[in-house]
Amino acid sequence: MSARAGDSSDPLRVPLFDRLLFLVLTGVLCARPLISESFARASFTFLPIESPGGTTPAATVWLDAILLVAGVLIWIRHWRRLSPPLVVAALVLLLAGVAVSVAAAGDKRQAANAGAHLFVMALTATALVRVLRARWMVHLLIAAVLASGVANATKCITQRAYEFDDSLEFWLEQKAALIANGVDVETPSIINYERRLRSSQAFGHLAHPNVAASCLTMCLLVTAGLFIGVVRRPDLDASRRTAAVLVAAALGLTLAVGAWLTGSMGAGVSTAIAGAALLALGLLRSLVTKHARGVFALLVSVYLAVIAVGAGYGLSKGTLPHTSLAFRWQYWQAA
Repeated sequence: MSARAGDSSDPLRVPLFDRLLFLVLTGVLCARPLISESFARASFTFLPIESPGGTTPAATVWLDAILLVAGVLIWIRHWRRLSPPLVVAALVLLLAGVAVSVAAAGDKRQAANAGAHLFVMALTATALVRVLRARWMVHLLIAAVLASGVANATKCITQRAYEFDDSLEFWLEQKAALIANGVDVETPSIINYERRLRSSQAFGHLAHPNVAASCLTMCLLVTAGLFIGVVRRPDLDASRRTAAVLVAAALGLTLAVGAWLTGSMGAGVSTAIAGAALLALGLLRSLVTKHARGVFALLVSVYLAVIAVGAGYGLSKGTLPHTSLAFRWQYWQAA
């Protein structure tokens, strides 16, 4: 599609170096949900076969390094646009949190890998937002994000359809052989391994159902925005509008089924909250625009209040309600 001269969608209006950096960030970021991060080598010594290779910690570090270099270059090129005090303060605070985590961790290398990954993701997000200077960039980014999400959702569906059953059948054969060879199959690693197999909680190409669910619900919200945008576009004729609505609906259905198959309660709750928040921001956009700082302060206050209430309840009761939250309370105590 050719762009008119002066149109903001004209790729030539964006400097070549910025286009290259944008393509690097988009390619790596949208491929990440298909490549599970690894911060430490997994070891399944109880299996009589060699564990599959998968993503190594070194591969994760290399991917993060690519994002870090591209993100830093964008920060250098657009320092004045990228350096509001609040953004800088947030990144510095996050970096300080990572430093404290590494200092307190027993396995410092693993903590450093995971913490650096979190910081690079935040830095990259700020850089990507600032380099989006043309409409075609937004379109390409949305397309890549949704393609990655649908690939993950499809993997979740195939896992529940037949892959989990095949894996469990293979494991039970191996377990019988282990018992025959006198191996103790009641060790925590083996018990957890079998529980994951029997839970049938899909995780797609990622390492954990909760991580996969977070990715899919984000894509689901993007699809909802895409659907609303298509419906509200005045320049589409009936046939094109119908086709676009059907495609968006198919994407949304695939993502919703994939997210549901993960069995993640947190993803469902967060999706409902995020959807309601986005809907409220859209309906009240005039008010939000006029009082942006106040609205932001209100959202941060609500977030901090939820944490304070959770911490207060946990300290007074020694746990949190529901087994899932009670397990997270152990994370809080350890942290």
